[in-house]
Amino acid sequence: MVDKRSRYNVSIKEMPMSLINETSRISQENFLTEFLLHCKEYEVDCSPKFVEVSISILDALYLTLKKYRTLTVLRLQNCGINAYGIIQIYSMLMDFNCLRDLNLDGNPNVQENYHLLCKSVGNLSYLSLQFCKITDEGVKKIAEELQYADPPNGPKLLALNLGNNRIGDLGALEIGRMLRTNRSVQSLILTGNRICDDGAALIIQELNMSRLTHDEIVDLRRRRFDALILQEKMLNDLYKANENEIPKIVEDLPKPENLEARKNKVSKKSNKPKKPSLSNSSSKITVEDNSKSISRLPTLGKNTPIEIDHPFGKESTASRGMIRISGNFVLKHLNISFNHLSGAIIKKLIACLLYQTYMMRSDTSKGLLYVRIEGNEFNQDDEKDLMELEEILWYRQTGEYLSSEDVEDPIILEKSDL
Repeated sequence: MVDKRSRYNVSIKEMPMSLINETSRISQENFLTEFLLHCKEYEVDCSPKFVEVSISILDALYLTLKKYRTLTVLRLQNCGINAYGIIQIYSMLMDFNCLRDLNLDGNPNVQENYHLLCKSVGNLSYLSLQFCKITDEGVKKIAEELQYADPPNGPKLLALNLGNNRIGDLGALEIGRMLRTNRSVQSLILTGNRICDDGAALIIQELNMSRLTHDEIVDLRRRRFDALILQEKMLNDLYKANENEIPKIVEDLPKPENLEARKNKVSKKSNKPKKPSLSNSSSKITVEDNSKSISRLPTLGKNTPIEIDHPFGKESTASRGMIRISGNFVLKHLNISFNHLSGAIIKKLIACLLYQTYMMRSDTSKGLLYVRIEGNEFNQDDEKDLMELEEILWYRQTGEYLSSEDVEDPIILEKSDL
């Protein structure tokens, strides 16, 4: 059979790999050419002896992205980017949705305005801020930006690298508060900071079951009340929109005298034997038409359960006169290596992993899967706990199911939760 397709009508799958690579190369060359053109306008040296990204270069990059929105990864390590440069990069994230991965390692500034990069604008998924001299105050601003926000302003960041900074226990407290409501961050790297046992315990605590505070309960009730008011308004609007259809449906229903006449007619014919047929199709059609008309009426009722987007609304349960939440099961990777932790943190991690395994059972797609804690102040007495921790992580990573004997005994809530 002769193929009548044009020789120019070729799909991407049928293209040779060399042609695809050539297309990608041309796109990159166009981007680079445009960028160098703007650098020339700002009289910027395109090949300096040392790498320092000035304001002019960032302006040139912004103008280039305006025309070629193909850049998805931006790595500017040790480039001397100051606070104003962070604002310029934030403008890129806000105006262009192409950037997914941003690396600004080694770019400290006194203002510590890195929280701008964590806003929900754009589609940034990966952010690395190693060696930026971020303090507890700086991480507090980042954590506040990553806390839960009502859609569509919710956080989108998947991975956050804050390694080798100056984060202590106060900063760890803010990170714990962030993890309490954040359900987007899956990877958190805090290696090489100044976190001690108290700070690490505050982070791990949010991965376990805990109880809501008074302020959180009040906020949850307010959200449910607002959702109830909204549901009531929707119900009223639906009835108002359909109140004109109710008389039409009543008119379509068969009248009593017609029903009686049809019943007598059917009873007379029932004495004669006949084969099954579709003779009553008219009555069936009438019923179907009526059912379709009735289906147009609103089905939302006052007893419809109220759903809230907030994690506390989905994960909270009432027991023993208190409201508890199951904890953050979204975080999968936690790196707290090379801090100032003792063996007590290993025990807390083991209890946390066993709790999450018990709650999720055979589902290992949620909860902690990778934990790095090397380089801390452990001793020989902690080797047994380290081996147990590695064994539990191996079970979770491979999808193996722990027996009830391995899971149920160590799950003990802390006294503060009882």
